[in-house]
Amino acid sequence: MCIFQSVVKLSFVLLSLSSASNIYALSDRQSAELPPGSLPAVAEQLAKNSAEIYAPVQHQDSIRIGNPPHNIQATFHKNGVQLNIHNTVLKMRLSALGREKLAEVKAVAPQIDGVKVVYNHEQLQQWYINSPLGLEQGFTLLKKPAGNGQLNVALELGSDYHAEINQQQLQFKDPQGKIKLNYGQLVAFDSHGKTLPGTMHLSGNRLVLTVDDKHASYPIIIDPLFSYVTPLVVV
Repeated sequence: MCIFQSVVKLSFVLLSLSSASNIYALSDRQSAELPPGSLPAVAEQLAKNSAEIYAPVQHQDSIRIGNPPHNIQATFHKNGVQLNIHNTVLKMRLSALGREKLAEVKAVAPQIDGVKVVYNHEQLQQWYINSPLGLEQGFTLLKKPAGNGQLNVALELGSDYHAEINQQQLQFKDPQGKIKLNYGQLVAFDSHGKTLPGTMHLSGNRLVLTVDDKHASYPIIIDPLFSYVTPLVVV
C-alpha cells in the first residue's frame, strides 16, 4: 500500500534541542529510517498514546497546547499561531499559496480534531500535531495549484528577534547576534520518494517556501525543521 494519500502534504517539526538531546537524536534517527511522508502518522500515534500531556485544549476562541519535553507552548487562533519556545516568541500565519501569482489564503478559526489542531481553509487544510517528537505543522492541499512555475507557500512571520537567511537556513538572532531559533533542513519528496529542489527566501516579514514540482509525481511532501539553539548545540 502506498504510504501517500492522494493529496499534497507539506510539513515541518518544531524541536527544542536544549530540553533533551537524546529526544532529538531519536527523532532524527527515526526520520532517516522512515519512508518519506510517514512521520506525521508516527507523531499522531505518539500523541494519542500520551494524550493527557499533548492533547490540545479549547480556551474560548483559541486553542492551546503544551510540550514539556521541548519547553514549547502554543496558542492557536484565527489570525495564526503564537509559539513560545524558551521565552522566544514566534508568530506565524499562512498567508498565500500559488505559483507565479499567489492567491491569498483567508483566515479561519482553528478546530480540534482528535489530537490535531486544524485550520480548514478553502484551498487547503493546515494542521498541527503535538507529540514527544515536538510540534509538527503540515499543509494538506486538496488539489494541485493551477498556473505555471514553481510551487510557493507563503507565511507571515513575527518574532522578538531579527530574521535572516543564511545558506538556506532561516535564523532568528537576538540583539547580540546569537542564533536563537533555526528553520532549515528543507527537503521535499514526491510520491515515488524522489527528492525535489526546494528553497526559501524572505521578503520583508514574509517567508516563502518554493519547490520545483515540474517533474514531480503527486502527492509531494515538503519538510523543513524548526529547532531551538543553545550554546551547547553546534549548528
